[in-house]
Amino acid sequence: MAHCDFLWPGLITLLAIFLRRVMLPIMNQGTASVHPLQLIRPGVQEGVAQDRAPFQQCSVTVMLRHIRGPGDGPTVMVVNLVMEKTMDIVAAGLQVKIPHNAYKNEAVFVFMRLNGRVGIALSCYGDPAELIRMAKRAEGAGFNRAWFIEVQDVDAFVMSCAAALSTKTIGVATGVTNSHLRLPTTIAMAAATTSLLSDGRFSLGIGAGVAPMGYAETISSDRPITRLRETLIIINELLRTGRCTFSGKLFNVNGFELYLRPRSRIPVYAAGMGPRAIELAAGLTDGVLVMLPTAEHMSEARRIADKAGTSARVIGYFLTVAEGDGSFEKARRAIAEYCTYPAFGDNFKRLGYGKTVEAVKSAAAAGIDAAMQHVPRKMVDDLMIYGTSGEIENKIKGFFDAGADEVVLYPYMTGQGDYPSGIEHVIDAVNM
Repeated sequence: MAHCDFLWPGLITLLAIFLRRVMLPIMNQGTASVHPLQLIRPGVQEGVAQDRAPFQQCSVTVMLRHIRGPGDGPTVMVVNLVMEKTMDIVAAGLQVKIPHNAYKNEAVFVFMRLNGRVGIALSCYGDPAELIRMAKRAEGAGFNRAWFIEVQDVDAFVMSCAAALSTKTIGVATGVTNSHLRLPTTIAMAAATTSLLSDGRFSLGIGAGVAPMGYAETISSDRPITRLRETLIIINELLRTGRCTFSGKLFNVNGFELYLRPRSRIPVYAAGMGPRAIELAAGLTDGVLVMLPTAEHMSEARRIADKAGTSARVIGYFLTVAEGDGSFEKARRAIAEYCTYPAFGDNFKRLGYGKTVEAVKSAAAAGIDAAMQHVPRKMVDDLMIYGTSGEIENKIKGFFDAGADEVVLYPYMTGQGDYPSGIEHVIDAVNM
């Protein structure tokens, strides 16, 4: 034992010399070095890499933690870079080449904040197994997240679980779940379960939605904004602490306890179109999902979110058609269809298209082909992402410039005849 004690100081000295004279020069040779990185969401001091593939040429802030020497505390240097190629973020961390002159030899920890991600929204028009195949295809193409649409067909939590178990790196999300269909406690339970099964890749998207069924007696206080606010408050408390006591206009919760706790923090996003809903989402969640905005509407949402002072992200949902030269007419049809949906029609009016919405609704009785003739090209250009790969990428960049943190492409399909080819066209057009 004494002989071993005598050898330890010498071995430690040799190891120190090896690290200093051999490993550090190797790390800094050439024009770039590779270091592990950990994703940090704005306003969050710690986290794990749960997202994948920022859009090309996005701005990146890298924080390099230095250790100057024994007994010295770490310091942080911020370096702004523009990455020309897509980076691949995996659940365990990420690696990216950083110019060696951005840091000194002592750099040992690297943290990263990035913007400019592209997601894909997946809606079902037939066999839900096709959506799992599309999620895998989107993962291979470099998409950041797969958002599962929930109307009155597939269950977005079930689809998120199935996709997570069939993929390795892509984020999965409810995009969005209807707060009218589930109690807040049930949503929290489903979110915790999905997060665990996805190894922390799950994000929860919630919307006020519409009520597909009513109550035996009318509840006068049951307004979409009230329901969404109370739902978010209860879910946030349950996911944060595992327990909730709450008394509101719609819900009373008396010490409900969430027995199944997620291992990592679940990002929560709320859908909104009007200023009140955007402000609510920015104040209570990690970000707002803005449905079918114009660039001006996106910039307005950015200003509202920034004013809230919570570092809330702004994510835009955009109907997308990727069929080359034939995309315009299909995109025009999409706008005509959405004009007839009350929530979207009202939002289009708020954006200045009131006369068009009324004209489309009046002509809709004669069929969609007649209704779409009243949709002007400017409205299509303002609200849709469509065309060739190059045209689609330019539109995506424009929405990033307008303030979006993530652009979610929502493939427009007219029915089963487009499923899943409409999704495939979009994924292939934006293969990152």
